[in-house]
Order: sequence, then C-alpha cells, then structure tokens
Amino acid sequence: MDVMHYGKCLKRCVDSLNKQTADLEIIVSEHKPEKFIRKNYLLNKGFEKAKFDIIWHCDADFTLKDKTMLDRMAARLKEVIYPVFYSRVHNKYKIADGGPLIRKDTLKRHGYLDESLLGISLVTFPLLSWCIKNAEFEVCQDFIVNHFHKRSAKKVHSKTRSKLKKLYSNLVNSNEFMFDLRQ
Repeated sequence: MDVMHYGKCLKRCVDSLNKQTADLEIIVSEHKPEKFIRKNYLLNKGFEKAKFDIIWHCDADFTLKDKTMLDRMAARLKEVIYPVFYSRVHNKYKIADGGPLIRKDTLKRHGYLDESLLGISLVTFPLLSWCIKNAEFEVCQDFIVNHFHKRSAKKVHSKTRSKLKKLYSNLVNSNEFMFDLRQ
C-alpha cells in the first residue's frame, strides 16, 4: 500500500480490508516525500515481504464495499486480475494502476517491477505495463473498488512518460478494453 500522500485515507482503507472474509496480511509501504513517487520500488519491497501466495496491490485511497471480494477474486485468479475502479473524481468506471490481485510465483517467474519508472499519472501505468508485458491478466467488471481521494495533477518523470506513452496509446485505442483510460 503506497501511503505517501494518502495518510488521511489509510484508516478507512485498512478498516475495509479488515472486514474482508479472506485471511490477509497488510503490509504498508511508504517513503519520505520526494519530487517523484518511487511506486515500483515501494511495491517490490512489499512483494518481497509478503508471506502469502496471492498479493493484492492496494493503494491507501481504496475501499472495498464487498466483504467477499478478495476471496472471490482469489478463486478466479490465474495470474493477474485487475478489478474495475469507480472514482468519485470522474464518476465513471476505469482501470487504475493499483488494485490487481497477483500470484507471487508470477512475479518471481517474470521478475519484479522496473524501479527506474518514477511518478504516477494518467499516462504512467507501471504495474499495468508489467502485466501487459509479462503476465496473463483479466480486467474484471465483476469486482469494483471505490477510489475516494481527489487527486491533483502530478508531475510525471519524463523518462517514465516516454517509456510508457506507447503502452498508454495502445490501451486507449484497443478494443480489448471497454474502459476509457483517459479519464
């Protein structure tokens, strides 16, 4: 869970996780404020510490209304499931960079995330990029995650933007995804 700018949301998030029917371990990963968020570094550190075989990447501004969601996702999991997000900010469904359920052996088989990617923005989806490149994954409308934090425009690391801009264009133009990632 990346909590750098989301400390106020953390309690609500953890409360919703503790209500899940699944047995789970919560790992909170944070770092001192810098110009760019080192999200992949934080995720890799969390992945290394995880004791369970299945990992759910949850940002601090997510809440789960459905208490059985993680159990139901785990029952369907092959390699990666991306839930669909409902954002109060945009009032539409979308795919977000956070939120996928991942098998730990999938991460080990393909290698962890590229820590040279810095920052987060609408055109930088480092974890989604990793999944498209390496793993079989499903974008699933059966699972909805609520996203509550109002985000301000963030600066994007230019090298990250250039690495992932082609991926972003392909996703937006793909018939494979029913959701507009430009939101």
